[in-house]
Amino acid sequence: MMHQSVIKERAGYFIDQDAIDRVVPLVQGHLNVTYVVHGKSDGFPRLLIQRVNKEVFPDIEGVILNIRKVTDHLRNSYEFGQHAKVPTLVPARSGEWFIRDEEGYPWRAYEFLSGLEAIETAASPEEVFSGGRLCGLFLKVCRTLSPTEFSLTIPEFQNLERRFDSLREAISEGGTSRKAQASAEIRFALDHEAWAQIYGAARASPDALRICHNDLKLNNLLYRRGTKNGQEHGQSLGAQALVDLDTIMPGVLLYDFGDMVRSFVATAREDEADLSRVGVSSSLLEATVRGFAEGIGNAMTDAERRSCIQAPKALALTLGARFLTDYLNDDKYFRVHDPKQNLRRAKVQFLLAEEFAKHEPMVEQLLIK
Repeated sequence: MMHQSVIKERAGYFIDQDAIDRVVPLVQGHLNVTYVVHGKSDGFPRLLIQRVNKEVFPDIEGVILNIRKVTDHLRNSYEFGQHAKVPTLVPARSGEWFIRDEEGYPWRAYEFLSGLEAIETAASPEEVFSGGRLCGLFLKVCRTLSPTEFSLTIPEFQNLERRFDSLREAISEGGTSRKAQASAEIRFALDHEAWAQIYGAARASPDALRICHNDLKLNNLLYRRGTKNGQEHGQSLGAQALVDLDTIMPGVLLYDFGDMVRSFVATAREDEADLSRVGVSSSLLEATVRGFAEGIGNAMTDAERRSCIQAPKALALTLGARFLTDYLNDDKYFRVHDPKQNLRRAKVQFLLAEEFAKHEPMVEQLLIK
């Protein structure tokens, strides 16, 4: 953890350091490091500042430009504005959209979205219906954007099949101890690789490319909680914002749909150690898909609907392969808090993939009308 004085210095890229009271770490996300900046006066607008992972996002210029194009587009959409808030980038005091520190890490800032919070697991069908609807609406509104005008900031990011090439490399080059610990997971991933082979066919369809979020996890939506007699009582008033926009770029719909469903309907945390708690909630699954379908409306082709049926299974399997790859590579990509966290994450995703395979008839019934 960085010292407060260092973080305040970074915050000073965007606001006068003398106006800063404190900087609080926000523990969320695998890749970037995030802090909330509080001011000394009540009128000080809180900022969210982030140190962007320079290894994962080497094209920071492209990342920022993609975000600005999409957020400007969303702000100009009356339909989107009726239902959600849009994250707003704050330029540095120098006028630039990001500043590199002496180690080469880019720092950028957003206006802090007050009164909203992320949730890790859904508490009700109403929560995921609202979240699914917002995700669908995002993709509907972004459908009018031209993919050719956006940077492909992480080439092959959506290519599910390529993830297994990386896994095989990690198996070949990884240390003996970790391979032994993960032998069952390695076997499962390779035995079910065919589940992930849906990207190529979807990508080949006419007009398949659209602007995608590429990280539609539940905790990348912000919800507002209701109040009772002036006190928070925990009831969700629905999804109000979609954040973590670094991976916005051209892609195919099945990726966003599959990742959304995978994240929304799981019954346990992403790194749950008690595997008996891992499963798929049928009621949450139905509500998620219904909400998404309502949000996206007719901005979805028949080919996209068909490709989405197997997407949750494929995305869970592939994310599990990514966690497993990182575990075998000594945790170089995803942030971990203990040496086996990535292995636990892989186990959870593989169990979810099996569950999604059983639920495909439900998804088909909801999507194909």
